Amino acid sequence: MVKSTRLSTERSAPVSGAVSGRSSGAMDHMSGMVIFARAAETLSFAEAGRQLGLSSSAIGKAVARLETRRAVRLFHRTTRSVRLTPEGELFLARCQRILNEIEEAESELAISATNRWDGYA
Repeated sequence: MVKSTRLSTERSAPVSGAVSGRSSGAMDHMSGMVIFARAAETLSFAEAGRQLGLSSSAIGKAVARLETRRAVRLFHRTTRSVRLTPEGELFLARCQRILNEIEEAESELAISATNRWDGYA
């Protein structure tokens, strides 16, 4: 069973930059990680797309770009199933750690900002 990141339980806004090709650099990598992690956790491009507000085709294209960029296959795909390769499992674990770290950093920042603003009241 694949452990889900906390981010994966939330319905989020569309991750359009990675799909449209308009963004580059770190944001494209981050969007790619979010898309990959959601697809890996659900083992469904269609479900990942529903949760992220994207089409299953957009999910597939984003994953394919990630695989091309890294020259590694992350999923075994058939017409009826999607499953992770050993490299995909390793990458998922790393992506989950990174995405959880980002979420924790944002939470800490929000708490810090709230405490600072409370001092002005």
